Amino acid sequence: MRTHETMKPREWAKAGGWVTHADGKDYCPDCRSKGFVGAVRNEQSAPSPSKGLVFGLAGSLLLSVLYDATPNRWFEEEFDHLRLPRWFRFLFIGAKSSAVAGLLMGLGSPKMGRLTARSLIAYFVLALGAQLRAGGRPIRYVPAASMLAWSALADRAFTAADEN
Repeated sequence: MRTHETMKPREWAKAGGWVTHADGKDYCPDCRSKGFVGAVRNEQSAPSPSKGLVFGLAGSLLLSVLYDATPNRWFEEEFDHLRLPRWFRFLFIGAKSSAVAGLLMGLGSPKMGRLTARSLIAYFVLALGAQLRAGGRPIRYVPAASMLAWSALADRAFTAADEN
């Protein structure tokens, strides 16, 4: 039988497993019927990932999408430096736009957020690899490295939210 002991708190709450009694506390009905009253719900709802962290990362990616979509000289020089074909620009716009959507959906579904954050980690590891391959000043690694760290923090937040 599925009880509060075998399910995550969030799943148990969604399944309607808690019963509110006259004393105002929520109990597991299976445990209460056995005379065990220690199965009292301690938390009202599962924590969600830090919204500021997720909105910040999504906003940063959205600004990057807008920047990538606008023709400019610096972007063209960066593509030349990395030896990337021009048509990659549209791939970057699509990938970053999808990541924004995935991060925002992750606020309601931590598994989706975790998948998106881990995809961003892979994306920024590849970005760092491209910078290393092209050679250049280490200052060029800072944006990708900081976004990699931000994505790792988002992954950690989504993982913590999914465990509850």
